[in-house]
Amino acid sequence: MDAVTGEHVWNYTTGSGIHSTPAVADGKVYVGSTDGKVYCLNAITGAYVWSYRTGDGVFSSPAVANGKVYVGSDDHRVYAFATPVWSTDSVGNPKTTFDLTDNVYVSGQGFTVGASVTVYLIPDGADALPTNAVAIASAMINSTGSLPVTLVWSQPLTLGEYDIWVDANQNGVFDEGDIWANQSVGIYALNVIPEFPTLSSILIILITLATAAPAYKQKFSRPEKSTTTLNLDKKQRKTFFLQTCF
Repeated sequence: MDAVTGEHVWNYTTGSGIHSTPAVADGKVYVGSTDGKVYCLNAITGAYVWSYRTGDGVFSSPAVANGKVYVGSDDHRVYAFATPVWSTDSVGNPKTTFDLTDNVYVSGQGFTVGASVTVYLIPDGADALPTNAVAIASAMINSTGSLPVTLVWSQPLTLGEYDIWVDANQNGVFDEGDIWANQSVGIYALNVIPEFPTLSSILIILITLATAAPAYKQKFSRPEKSTTTLNLDKKQRKTFFLQTCF
């Protein structure tokens, strides 16, 4: 509900009753249900992001800290959930801020061993549709269930913020079938913004300025006044004055 007006904004129906209090963090809503699942929903739209089925009903309220979600279940277990997919550099180091001349790689965990998946980058705020993707890449899940470091978007990039989607069941849509270790893959934003100027770009700017400087000076400098010095005695100066005046 809208906190100011009380107007209904969205709702989501789980498989059974809800006794836990939702936790909200980083644009996501986490809540447990007596159907045994923990749900992750988009905080703005209420859209399904992922769920995980525990061994019994989930009555406790999830807690979020350090990028992980923690929740207890009536199956006597405490569960921790981490980000299933993220952006990286070429060697797999997590990275969220990219220069326009970088390449964007994606990695992940918890997928079905040997499965083929398709990774999409979709502008943040756009509908989660394959047709809205700015970059697409296919990959094979390795023997540990991990998505290996995969090149998804080659430079030049386009300024903006993007979400990572993985079609795990290869049906061409993003739905609850897109699972990793019995969970659907969520949307995790990556930023593509220009960084500080590099040394090469600074050199280009300096060379351009140096080349343009002479033309600029010639165009806007005032012409020098020409002067003539006459060495005349007193009588000659008087004659010169009369001639110039009349």
